[in-house]
Amino acid sequence: MTTSSFRPTPRSPILRSLEECFGHAEELAQRVVDVWASNVGAGHAAHLTADFKALFEKANAYRNAKRVVDSHRELNLLSRSEAAEETGMREAFAKEYKEFTAKQAASRGGITVYDNPAPFGTKPN
Repeated sequence: MTTSSFRPTPRSPILRSLEECFGHAEELAQRVVDVWASNVGAGHAAHLTADFKALFEKANAYRNAKRVVDSHRELNLLSRSEAAEETGMREAFAKEYKEFTAKQAASRGGITVYDNPAPFGTKPN
């Protein structure tokens, strides 16, 4: 598991702007992947919600597109279409993340995932 420099403070509003989600997409995608890996590793994959699984898929699509773009950029082979595709994947992930966290907060009575000990992406009791 990698550590992220993105650290929301306890009780900070999880309903971030789309721009903030876009700006932190790489770190947020890594967090989603880490949470998925932690739950699957602990045998809790069945408890992950359909919404979280959709978010995980978007995170992976964005990360894969970013990996291609970064690799092609290093080799000076980056095309405009690849760069545009990565930006589109980043926007799609940021939007999905924002919507997911809004639903999580609403389902927990306005409590953010940082306020509640229930695992991020799992079904509330």
